[in-house]
Amino acid sequence: MTQSNLTDALKDMADGGHLVEVQYNTDGSFTLIPHSVNADGTAGPIAAGDSNKTITPDGNGLVSGKVYDPIADVYRQPGSSMDGMYDPTDDSFKNLQRGQTLWRTVFNRYAHLLGPAKEIANLNFNNVPAGTLTQPWFQYYTAKTGVTNIATLDQTAALTTDGTLSTRGRSLDMVTDQNIGDASFKYLNGHYAFDSYFPDAKSPTSLSLTDVMHQRLITYYPKSSQDVPFESYDTYIFSDEGKLAEISVFANVTSGKAFKEELLKWNYQQITRSSAYADRTIDIVVEPKILIKSGLIK
Repeated sequence: MTQSNLTDALKDMADGGHLVEVQYNTDGSFTLIPHSVNADGTAGPIAAGDSNKTITPDGNGLVSGKVYDPIADVYRQPGSSMDGMYDPTDDSFKNLQRGQTLWRTVFNRYAHLLGPAKEIANLNFNNVPAGTLTQPWFQYYTAKTGVTNIATLDQTAALTTDGTLSTRGRSLDMVTDQNIGDASFKYLNGHYAFDSYFPDAKSPTSLSLTDVMHQRLITYYPKSSQDVPFESYDTYIFSDEGKLAEISVFANVTSGKAFKEELLKWNYQQITRSSAYADRTIDIVVEPKILIKSGLIK
């Protein structure tokens, strides 16, 4: 998938797509089965060397202090909103129940590029740098050694960091290249630091129900203290009349099943900025359903 303003572009590539069978067992555990792909495109047997993965929560439903979200394939903090399966018949999201099975598409390779549209148009997986990522390659993952088909892309273990980045009066951990779940992840300049906040909020540390739904997600990839490439996404939720939604409309929830169900009633705008774009932006306005069904809003 590519987004562009004709001068700059954002390009996401993936291959090695396969199905992971997620069984929510009656005892509360989860079994993840990474299937190979038959010649006709259907799910095949497990590849040689791969195996089922079992996730077993404790009596409180926790795995190493976190809650496993089987739909999003992430470990969330207790009390966080869980994801839901989209049901197009009534534009709702269903929770996965014990005894049910979910089939999830996972890719064995993924790359995220930002830069001049002409430069990245012809790049493919054959061009991924062998060592530390350099521009326009901002993120990349592939199946780690010994894994044929990826079953999961998250883990409960803490991520390895190599320092901090200071911004907005905060200190952000810099996450390094490393294995996470069944994949090996690499980042531009070997690490990244992530920040998220609501720039129009009355207080940067505490959201008010009357604050508007304008969120900024920004990722930094420092090369040095003076050279800090970044990518940022400003998202706006607004009505057909152009009025920004307030936090109260979403009952103070900014992710998960309840958030998506309310989001379907609104419009979505995303403005992408990057150090690779100079002062230019890539601006999209869409019906949220498109982004939800494509997996771009999780």
